[in-house]
Amino acid sequence: ACARAICNMGLSRLIVVQPVSLEQERMAMMATPAAVKILDHMEVHQDLETALGPFNYVVGTTARLGGIRREVLSPREIAPRLVDLSQNNDVALLFGPENFGLTNRELPYCHALVTIPTGECSSLNLAQAVMVMSYELMTARNPAPRQVPRLATTDLHPGFYGLITRWSPLVNRLQPKFPSLREWWRYGSLPRRADYQERLRAGDSLWWYQSCMSHGCGGTGDSPLHDNWPSYMVDISALANRVFGLLTVHHHISGILYWDVAYAHHYDPSPARFRVDPWDSLYHFGGNGDGSLFYPGRPERIGGTRHIAIESLRLKMIRDSLVDVEYALRLKQLGEEQFLRREMARVVQGAYRWSADPQRWLELRARLGRRIAERSP
Repeated sequence: ACARAICNMGLSRLIVVQPVSLEQERMAMMATPAAVKILDHMEVHQDLETALGPFNYVVGTTARLGGIRREVLSPREIAPRLVDLSQNNDVALLFGPENFGLTNRELPYCHALVTIPTGECSSLNLAQAVMVMSYELMTARNPAPRQVPRLATTDLHPGFYGLITRWSPLVNRLQPKFPSLREWWRYGSLPRRADYQERLRAGDSLWWYQSCMSHGCGGTGDSPLHDNWPSYMVDISALANRVFGLLTVHHHISGILYWDVAYAHHYDPSPARFRVDPWDSLYHFGGNGDGSLFYPGRPERIGGTRHIAIESLRLKMIRDSLVDVEYALRLKQLGEEQFLRREMARVVQGAYRWSADPQRWLELRARLGRRIAERSP
């Protein structure tokens, strides 16, 4: 039965140590024709040390925990490691007899231990244990093709169901504002955050992104429609660079998309003699800094001998934004989501309704940090 199990899972080498009996005819009857070949080449040894001599890494299987048994992994946890090790090493799986398993004298031969999780009835025969381990190794060797998310910067639309798996609408369209009847007429029928729930239950994810629509792509920026959105531009409150993180938590959104981080470095349609150094201007698409979060660290500009990327202050605020998210996720793990929501509401109420007072943000970070410290084990 063990030969049949390993044959089905693509393994081929079987070694037995001190067998009580080897009834070749009976074993062949239980095996498939392909597994009979494994039995024909089966190795038999009289002691464990000799049997394991050729192997560089040995994994022992055990159902008993504690005592001298160190950390024990599951088959699924250890299988990828064994596949990787087997590229340049001989790896052995060691199983004990069905009646009592590996003894304490045999465990020192093992570099790692594995146990197969079971329910209340924790009794597997030897062939079953061999099959489980062999299956996990086969799965680790041949992982299922990874599903690549299909992202689109578009609003929710039934025509795209099943084609898009990561929806990324514009923040201004996910929670639009209506300073006048004209804007309501244009944007009043857009999908809202709650409209995406059905697709999330189907396995899709929801991101969002910010564009020049937050500041006016034509460079005017003088309409109430363009006020107080999260933005990565230079000439605005630094908290507009930071607020996206907690807004993402507030609206239960999985990620933030941004279209470029060094646009000013590699694009200028003007003739070379008229091109603008990014250190002198980052103005594009009506915004100062749109698509550019790094400055070019050229040796002739900053000294040294190598070109490096120099992060903007806006990027540092984005870093703070991500730290805000980490604080929020930690509080959720600690069961403090109600406290988190109450505290976030002090500074964030919606995509264009948030506090630009730095002191309130500093106080919020301090309160969240204290609660994490109090509740953490």
